[in-house]
Amino acid sequence: MNEELWNKKLREFSSFNKSSIVALIKAFSILSVKGRNKWNWVLPIIISSFIVLFNNLDYHKTFNSVIESMLPIQLAIFGIIFTLYSIILVFFSDALTIFLIRLEKECKNDALNSYIGYYGDLLYVFFSSICISLIVKIGLIRIEEFSYLYFINYVEKIVVFLYLIFTFRCIMEIYSSIYNTINLFSLSMYVRISDLKDKRDL
Repeated sequence: MNEELWNKKLREFSSFNKSSIVALIKAFSILSVKGRNKWNWVLPIIISSFIVLFNNLDYHKTFNSVIESMLPIQLAIFGIIFTLYSIILVFFSDALTIFLIRLEKECKNDALNSYIGYYGDLLYVFFSSICISLIVKIGLIRIEEFSYLYFINYVEKIVVFLYLIFTFRCIMEIYSSIYNTINLFSLSMYVRISDLKDKRDL
């Protein structure tokens, strides 16, 4: 590989995520509504609509129960992704790193940044979803004081509807993380087997 490609990678990682705000905004690109990603929004919208529109029980108590159920799930998923991210870093052996950099040169596919960046973005997204859950939970507690106002019920429904769509969309992103993890493990095994084959042929 030429010196220019090595220097390019060094520059990319030396300036990686200098601003946490920029990194947070960039992270939400994995939840894009463009291309095939738009279909990942369909199921969350349907489920959220069903919960909000076809709920004949006490809205306030139901929504509070839903958020209380979501928070432990989000915390558990965040912990799993953080652990997975740490494990994946172990898989980035010298051979795999060289293979991914070479892949960029030959196929114009920045796989190294894509894999590392994706799991980092996923952590930011789930951290944000936990913060949003806490904010909505506090908001629902405060909004109960104004329950005598007629329009408050509609405001509550809209907020919870948007919250549920976002939360379910985040949870659905686990499917993509599983797909990327399997791909990365497959690449790791391919590189390892190739190295073993080369050593055997010596």
